[in-house]
Amino acid sequence: MENIIKFDPDELKLTKKDILDLMSSIEKRWKINNKSNYQFIMSMEAMKIGIRMTSQETVTKIWLEIVNGFNELLYENAMAKARGENETWAETLEKVKTKLKEDAGDPIC
Repeated sequence: MENIIKFDPDELKLTKKDILDLMSSIEKRWKINNKSNYQFIMSMEAMKIGIRMTSQETVTKIWLEIVNGFNELLYENAMAKARGENETWAETLEKVKTKLKEDAGDPIC
């Protein structure tokens, strides 16, 4: 029996509560050193107010873009690190990515 987990990042559903809980968790860590982190705590509170005032649909779309952006940054960072270490897989993957971009412009016959 094959157990395949299907995950589509475009279908990611973060609720306002999920995001606010994450932000509260970060803020709680910062409050351990309230004095040094005061400006970060105040900024986080302002962001939380903005999220509370924004529709669920808008919050979901924004955070979907943020998550996708971070995924792209993590990928680019891994590629840069691998290229710096002369890893052959990085060069191969870069060639595949370039080829896919080139082929995306070609009409299907």
